[in-house]
Amino acid sequence: MGIENRSRPFGTAKRGEEDAVNPGQVHPGRPVDSQFPDQPVNSQFNGKVVCEQAVYTCVCTAACQGYRVIAASEGLSSHECNEIVRYAPALGGLCVDSPEATGVSFFPISDDRFAILHTCHAGKEPTGRGGRRTYTRIFVIRADDLRRFRNNPFALVRAVAAEGGLVVDLAADVTLPRLALSPERGLSPPVFDFAGGPISEKWIAPATDRLLSGSEVAFLAGAEGAVLAELILLTIPAPARSQISLSTGVTFAVSRPHRLIVLANVSPQTRERIAGTEYVFLDSSADSGSAPGASHPWARTVDRFIETRRTHALIGMLADRFGEGDVKALERIGELCLALENAASNRLENLIDVAIPYVGLSADLPLERELARQVVRLVRHRFSSLISHADCGQLSNAWKRMLASEPRTPEAARLVEESAALAVTRMSCLDPVEAMRMILDSGAAMTADHSATDLEYARQTVMTCVATWIAQAAEEDLTAAGGVLEDWCCRHPEDAAAAENLDHLRLRTAEISQSAATNEPVEVGAAAE
Repeated sequence: MGIENRSRPFGTAKRGEEDAVNPGQVHPGRPVDSQFPDQPVNSQFNGKVVCEQAVYTCVCTAACQGYRVIAASEGLSSHECNEIVRYAPALGGLCVDSPEATGVSFFPISDDRFAILHTCHAGKEPTGRGGRRTYTRIFVIRADDLRRFRNNPFALVRAVAAEGGLVVDLAADVTLPRLALSPERGLSPPVFDFAGGPISEKWIAPATDRLLSGSEVAFLAGAEGAVLAELILLTIPAPARSQISLSTGVTFAVSRPHRLIVLANVSPQTRERIAGTEYVFLDSSADSGSAPGASHPWARTVDRFIETRRTHALIGMLADRFGEGDVKALERIGELCLALENAASNRLENLIDVAIPYVGLSADLPLERELARQVVRLVRHRFSSLISHADCGQLSNAWKRMLASEPRTPEAARLVEESAALAVTRMSCLDPVEAMRMILDSGAAMTADHSATDLEYARQTVMTCVATWIAQAAEEDLTAAGGVLEDWCCRHPEDAAAAENLDHLRLRTAEISQSAATNEPVEVGAAAE
C-alpha cells in the first residue's frame, strides 16, 4: 500500500495572521533569477551534497522593516524564496517562548526539490511589537541529494550543524555560498529511550498508522518534540519519507498544511482550531492506555519493534533494505514482519499456521521473498525446538491445528506433514496409544495429495514404542489400547509390526488375567519374550 499525500499543494495556501508581517522580497543586489546550472553542482565538491541556503528573519532599517529574506545563495530565485517563506514561522511562531527554542520544517517545493527550515530565536523583536525575533535558516536540496540523507531532514540539519551552518548571523552577506555537506555527519539518529521518559512509546505506532492511511496528524509531544518527530518519520521506509511534510516546535497554523505537525504545547484555543480541521490529534500527554490502536500491518510491526526495545533494529532495517517497489507492498511486508515476530514465539500450536501462507510464496519483490523464506525457516527451527519439550496437551493442540489447516501449495502440505510426523514421534515417547490415535484420526487428511514418507516413518516409530510399552503396561491400559491397535491393523493390514504388537498385547492380557486367577505375579517383559 502506498502512502497517500493528502496535503494541499505547497504555495497555494493563504498566510496566517501570525505570519502576516511583510515577507518582503529577496535583498536587492544579487542575481535573483539565477537557476541551477545544467550539470549537478555537487560534482565539484568531491562527492559532498550541495544545497542552496537563505536566511529569513526580521530586520528594521530606514528602507524597510519586517520579516524578509535578507540573504540567499545564487541558486534561489525571488519566486522560490517567496514560495518557501509562506511556511516559515515569524513572530510568535515557535511553540516555546525561550531563548533556546528551535523548530524544524520540511516540505517539497518546485522543480523536484525540498526545503528544510531551521528556526530559532535571535534576541528581541526589533520592530517594537515585543516578543522574540525568529531567525530561520533555509536549506534547499534536490530530491536525488536528499536520498543520500535517507530522506531524513533531521539528518541534513545535523550535517549543517556539523559545518557550522546554523549560526545566527544578522549581518550576513547578501549573497551566501552554497553549502557542501557530508551526509555521514548527520545520519546517526539520536537514541530513542522511552524507559522512564515523559512520553509513552504507545503513541508512536498510532501516528505512523494515520500517516500511512493518508491522514494529517497533529501530535502533542512536549519537550521531546524534535526527537519524536524524527522517530515517527523514521518508522516509515526511506523511499516514502519525502511524502511526509512536517514541522516540529512550530506553532499550529492552517496556512502550513504539513502532513505531520509535532507540537511542544497546545492552548485550548489551538485545540479548538485543530478540531475544526481534518487533522487527527494525538495527545501523548494523556494516559498511554488511551492511545488509539493501529490497523495497518506495518504500523503494528512498528509497535512491536518499539515495545520490545528494538527501535534501532527497526531503523536499521528501514535504512538499508527498502527499495521504491517495497514501499508499494508495505502492507504485505508488514504482515510478513508480524509473521516473523510470531514465528519467534513459544506457542507451539500456532507455529505452523504462521508459516503456511508463505511456504513456496511467489513474490516479485526481493525483500518480500526474503522475509517469506525467513518466516518458514524460523518456524521450522522453532517447531523442532519446542516439540522436543512439549507435553501431551501441547502436542494434542498442535495436532488438531495441523489437521484443520488447509495448505494451498504442495510445499505447504509438505511442511504440515513434516511437522505432524515430529508431533507423532514425540507423542509416541510420552503416550504410544495416544500417538496411534493421532495417526488414525488423521485418516486421509495428511496423505491424500502427497507422499507420506514422514508419516510412514512416524508410524514405524510408534509401533516400536508400542512394543516396548505393551511389555510394561497395566491390564486396564492394555484393554483400552486393544481396540485402538485392532483399528490400526484394519486400516493398515500390511503393517506386520502392528499385527505382531496386537498378538503380544492379547498374549500379555491373557497372562495377566490368568495370573489374577491363580494369584501368581506375571514377570514384566514376559510377553515381549
